[in-house]
Amino acid sequence: MDDKSNLMEESNIYPDSSSIKIKSKKRNCYISFRKLPLILSNFPQDVAEKFLELGEEYNLPPEEEVIRKDDIGKDFYIICEGSVTVWREGIKLATLAKGDVFGELVVFRDHYRIASVRTESPTTLLKFNRHVMMDFFSRQEQRIFYIYTVNVLEVLRRKLVLTNQRVCELEQKLRNR
Repeated sequence: MDDKSNLMEESNIYPDSSSIKIKSKKRNCYISFRKLPLILSNFPQDVAEKFLELGEEYNLPPEEEVIRKDDIGKDFYIICEGSVTVWREGIKLATLAKGDVFGELVVFRDHYRIASVRTESPTTLLKFNRHVMMDFFSRQEQRIFYIYTVNVLEVLRRKLVLTNQRVCELEQKLRNR
């Protein structure tokens, strides 16, 4: 997997190198992250664990559609295992892997999906409903939602950087024809 596709940084590793984990609600195991997903960066560990526990676990086979372009989005997803690809008009836009997120803007409002997402390999996702998330944030210190909002902006910034790189690469290929 290309390092560019993973949107996490080493700075999200807990200082004692322990992983963050939650008990799977569907299987007799734990869902764990060696590094905290970027979307939860700078969350206190206990708050991050409580947030992750809100997610509904989905175990999907390869080639399963998770999000369809133009559907109304009410959920966002964190990839726990496996990978997904993002598609629009038959063009593969990105590959996302463990710790990456998609649909992150739903916390602000329901909206039409701008691309389709499907699993590339057997994949475990945590699905977070917008209303459940908002209830969670309403019970936290205000700074937790502020941190989350900054993290969403950072996720979007990184996606934009990768998109800009891809546009430049494609422009170079067109010039060299």
